[in-house]
Amino acid sequence: DPALMCWTLQWVSRALVHNPAQLFAGNTFFPYAHAVVLTDSMLSLAILNVPVRLFTANPWVGHNLLIVLAHYLSCVWGGWLAREVTGSETASIWGGIFWGFLFFRVHHIGHLQILSFQAIPAAAAALIRFWRTPGVRAALLFAVLFVAQALVSWYLAFIMAVILAVIAACRPRQETLAPGALKH
Repeated sequence: DPALMCWTLQWVSRALVHNPAQLFAGNTFFPYAHAVVLTDSMLSLAILNVPVRLFTANPWVGHNLLIVLAHYLSCVWGGWLAREVTGSETASIWGGIFWGFLFFRVHHIGHLQILSFQAIPAAAAALIRFWRTPGVRAALLFAVLFVAQALVSWYLAFIMAVILAVIAACRPRQETLAPGALKH
C-alpha cells in the first residue's frame, strides 16, 4: 500500500506540472486509460508535493514529508477546533494532541491518504466560526478547507460530510439558519 500511495502521489504531481490533461491516465493497469481513478488521487497532497519534486528525485521524500505534515496540521487544527468549541487554551492543547496522535494513525502509517484527515477539524472549526460571524471570508475559508480535504480521498469527503452534518444538527437552529449565514 505505501508503494501504491507513493506512486499515485508522484504520478499526479508529475501530471500537474507536465500534462494536466493526463492527470488520471496513470501508467499501470494497461490498457485501462484512467488508472489513477482506481485509487485515491490525493490531488491536494500532490499540489503540496510539486515543490518537493523540484529538489529531489527520490519519491519517498515528498511522501514522508506529507506524513509529518499530516501529523503537525492535525495537532494545530485539532487544537483550533477545541478552542472554537470550548474557548479554552488547555482544551485546545489537549484537543490538538488527541487529534494529532490518535491511536488509529499507528495502524495506518503506510496509508498517506488515510493519515491525511487533518482538515476535518479545520473545516468544522471554520464552519462554526462562519455561523458565529457570517461573511464571505469565513465562507471561503470553510469552502477551501472542505474541498482540500475532499480532494484527498472520496471516503474522507464522506466522513467529513457526516461529521459536519452531525455538528449542524447539534447547533442551535437560530445560529445555523440565521439570515446572515443563509445569504452566503
